[in-house]
Amino acid sequence: MKTYKDFIFEAFKELTPEKEKKVKNRVGELARDVQIKTARVKELRKKPFANFRPGVKSEIKANIKSANKGAKLVGNASDALIRTSIDKSARMQKKIEDLKRRENS
Repeated sequence: MKTYKDFIFEAFKELTPEKEKKVKNRVGELARDVQIKTARVKELRKKPFANFRPGVKSEIKANIKSANKGAKLVGNASDALIRTSIDKSARMQKKIEDLKRRENS
């Protein structure tokens, strides 16, 4: 019987070099957006009576929701980049070991 982890690893597809570049750029943009939104929430909370002003409350809620969504996207993208780099280094290591074995035999 397959476990949840098996499904996760099967669903993972290696990033192509072009996609890897796009993801790297996008991760930076998303991380900056998250920082900007959290800074905006901080500013909004400093406003007088922010907890009792409906417009401010709704803007805070919207910024928090989008920042959480962005943080989740950043985490997923960085995980994909990490997995891809680990896969590449593992393949290189295996090639090196195979070449060493061929030399010894």
